[in-house]
Order: sequence, then C-alpha cells, then structure tokens
Amino acid sequence: VPAPFEDCGRSPTFVQDLYINFKRYVWNDGTLDQREKAAIAFAVSFFMRCPQWAHFFSRRMEKLGFTEDGIIQVQAVVSTCSAYNTFFS
Repeated sequence: VPAPFEDCGRSPTFVQDLYINFKRYVWNDGTLDQREKAAIAFAVSFFMRCPQWAHFFSRRMEKLGFTEDGIIQVQAVVSTCSAYNTFFS
C-alpha cells in the first residue's frame, strides 16, 4: 500500500472512493497520458507541500522515463508560477 494511502486508512469508504478515482483519473491513460498525469500530480503535491505524495509521484515520474532534470524543471515551473501569482495578484 503506498504510504499516502495509509494516511486515509481510518476511513474505508474514503479510501475506496479515493482508490477508484485515483485509478481512473490519475493512474491510467485518458485524454492525457500517464506521463502528463504524473507530472501534473507531482506539481500539485509539490505546490501543496505534501511530501508523501510528492515523493510518490516523483518516483512514478522516474518509472515513466522522466530524468531528475525533468522533475526539477516541473518544480521550477511550479515555483515560478506560484511566486508570480503571490507577488502580482
């Protein structure tokens, strides 16, 4: 069981719903492929400062062929966009 899912273990109904939606919308190909979805999920978890999910998705990105530089570039995009949104909103 991936560590981020363990945090939800106290609510079986929530875990079941999360897993079904996770598998459908995050894990499998759809309009977006698995690489795109993994990068988006990593970006969101990095932005939200959720280390368990950020670690999980950075490992997923590596398995899907991202290099360390590619992961760092995603972090740079998130950091740059969030900085501009904070200071110029």
